[in-house]
Amino acid sequence: MTCQRCGAEAELGLCPGPCRRLLCVACYDGDQEGDCRLAPIEQRN
Repeated sequence: MTCQRCGAEAELGLCPGPCRRLLCVACYDGDQEGDCRLAPIEQRN
């Protein structure tokens, strides 16, 4: 399958953040540090 962030052909995981994109391992790990991660529980409404 193709990563929805970088376009690489790779085994993908579903982003845990609100975008729900399918991401390769590198992008998945990168999104944990980026804008896409879910806010910590104490910051949610």
